[in-house]
Amino acid sequence: MKFSIKPLTLLVSSLILTACGSSSHAPKITLEKTSFTAIATTHLTITADITDEDNDLNAIEWQQVQGPGTTEFVDQAVGSNKVTFMLPHEAGEYVYVVSAIDKKNFKRSERITVQVGSLQEHIFEPLSTLFDSTFTQHEGEIINMASLIDFGDGIVWQDAAGLAQQATRQPMTPEHQFRIASVSKTLSAAVTFKLIEKGLFALDTPIGELLTDTDMPQGFTVGDLHHSGDTKQGETITIRQLLDQSTGIRDFVSYLQDFQAPDTRALLEALTQQDHNVPQRWHSDLLIQELLERGLTKELETMPGSAYLYGNSNSDLLAWTLEKFTDQTFEALLEEHVFLPLDMQHTYMDYHQAKKGRGPIDHLFMIQTDAPEYQYLNGNHNIVALGVNTSFAWAGGGIVSTLDDLNAFFSALHSDQFILDAALRSELKSYWRKTTTAEEELEGPTEFYGLAMEKVIEKNYQTVGHSGFWGVYASHVTPLDVHMYTWAGQPYSDAAETFQDQAIKLLHSKGINGTTVFQQ
Repeated sequence: MKFSIKPLTLLVSSLILTACGSSSHAPKITLEKTSFTAIATTHLTITADITDEDNDLNAIEWQQVQGPGTTEFVDQAVGSNKVTFMLPHEAGEYVYVVSAIDKKNFKRSERITVQVGSLQEHIFEPLSTLFDSTFTQHEGEIINMASLIDFGDGIVWQDAAGLAQQATRQPMTPEHQFRIASVSKTLSAAVTFKLIEKGLFALDTPIGELLTDTDMPQGFTVGDLHHSGDTKQGETITIRQLLDQSTGIRDFVSYLQDFQAPDTRALLEALTQQDHNVPQRWHSDLLIQELLERGLTKELETMPGSAYLYGNSNSDLLAWTLEKFTDQTFEALLEEHVFLPLDMQHTYMDYHQAKKGRGPIDHLFMIQTDAPEYQYLNGNHNIVALGVNTSFAWAGGGIVSTLDDLNAFFSALHSDQFILDAALRSELKSYWRKTTTAEEELEGPTEFYGLAMEKVIEKNYQTVGHSGFWGVYASHVTPLDVHMYTWAGQPYSDAAETFQDQAIKLLHSKGINGTTVFQQ
């Protein structure tokens, strides 16, 4: 079999290249082992004991001569008789040859055989065991769970547990659709990225250049989108500030803290069957109108761009601005610029688009309060079965998708296949706003927020992606270089986070993609 890879030649330092007479002995190679077993994508280090009776050793070569995939040779220091292979994804038998050559071109070679086992054989079963164990430990908090890990080259592990629907006892599968919550922010932001690529505006374009007062709800101006003290400066808010959550605008989702918030009203109406002024659908104009009428853009404490304040308001304001600027619905923009190009056939905006497929699976919301007047809120509520109207989530949290579709999106985004403009790709990779304090970092990871993406730096690894309220995690993990997605369907369960952390430790311990064992 012919390989495109060039042999790795290691020159021996001049200190041992002094010729000694006119001897004609070939160098000698001694290997402790000539056959090995290893797992695909891991590192394998081999050391050869090479001697030369004539003391005129000139070079050492390592070369792959057989195998179903192409090996990456990890460079070693000049003169070394040790080499490290990054084994390919493809399982099978690999043969390598190490050759020692002296100055007279006398050559000695030895063969090394490596049986490379597949990730499916060595990694998939431990991952599934870990997944099942995690689900069992959290059963009661959650009713279903699903996860997918993409190792590259078409090698994908996925699993699911529990019930997609409690009423019908339908088993959960990796193909089921679920609400991705705030992971929606990254998909929604992708529309912005594509419009920037088209040259319609830039990251630092103020929304005052895209909106006019006639676009605003009656009685409000663009300036009213940021009101601090006697100053109105909504028109100065930039696209970047909406993406990185630094406008200073408060979140219109209250997580049951404000009984006038859309999320609270929707849940109360579903639980009590009493009218809480829930519209049939929170369309985009209504969301912006409520944002302004509830005073969430008034008496703001920070200027645009000065501080991180996370919430759905920024994502929805950005999406609404794009609607007004392009004269298209945001759902149409999502279809045109994200869902169709990436063939995301099972992804859509819940309540705002026709369902693609069966729609979202059941998921729970555990509520516990000691307040006597709110005891009726307590319980682990099935949000889908109750029919809670979640149309308020929209661009900041309202998308329904699948593990496969999320993988298609984030893999394209992280591999530079989606954003083609080099300057914009650089911004996506390098622009981060730190969101944790020094005190928080003593107990946990360092966290950043960028252009609608989260970066978390742990002791042994880093993730870049986004998380969502319903227990959703989508991330690219380095140095493992894998994409990982997990759904657990419960905001007050650490099932998804626990599984991902343990899975990362497992992959590290196996040396996947050349990683080392966790440092404790």
